Amino acid sequence: GRLDGAGGASAALLTVFSLTKPTGEELGMFASSLSGRAFNHEQPGVTRSQSFNDACMSSPKGWTVISRSTCVGRGREAYERARALLTRWRVMDNVAWAGVLSPAKKNEEKESPVVTYAKCYGGLMWVRNPCRQVYEDVDVPLKHRARDADCFFNQLSPSARLSQVAYSTLQGHLIRGEERLAVLWDGYEPSKDPSSSELGRVYFAIRSVSAGSGLVGSLLFPFMRPMQDRFFASQLDSMQTSVSEKP
Repeated sequence: GRLDGAGGASAALLTVFSLTKPTGEELGMFASSLSGRAFNHEQPGVTRSQSFNDACMSSPKGWTVISRSTCVGRGREAYERARALLTRWRVMDNVAWAGVLSPAKKNEEKESPVVTYAKCYGGLMWVRNPCRQVYEDVDVPLKHRARDADCFFNQLSPSARLSQVAYSTLQGHLIRGEERLAVLWDGYEPSKDPSSSELGRVYFAIRSVSAGSGLVGSLLFPFMRPMQDRFFASQLDSMQTSVSEKP
């Protein structure tokens, strides 16, 4: 499948800037405004397609692919806590300068809106970005997934348990692309008593493919890369902290 832009410079800018941190009400209103908004690239769901994984072995020209992972705990309790945080979009609970919001889906919605927000430009401004969830898999065997281009998934047992969500960017975003967030329990052994796999490691993994969108986004993208790296690092740190906290 193609990763070409869709809309690009012709799409009206929907990224919103403000001098103060957006309130929960403002984020909710922004999310509601995304209904019917088209994606700004041509293959939403690309992070779990085999063609993308094959192409990423040599990185698609003009696209930045980022993969990050960390161990967040061990055993069933850690996995269930991480899975709950993931599916409730609470992967950045412990981050003050950025976050991800996805309101509960309405009955008629197949995919829920997702808003990412962050403090940027040296802390002078806050930005809100338009996205939409494109898929969710909960408690699926890793062996049912196509091989992962960065080989991280391939290092785990085929019986490992996987939960994952992903969101893609919408028209009006300065970046086009997708981020996948995954929780994996490498110690899952369905044929054994749960207590026998309590030492199995639980991982949180991030996969992102992105590029600038339109003329302005393409010009600014190299300057946005450090904030992307910080955003992903904050997700990893937050999940480690949240999973280790006792409910």
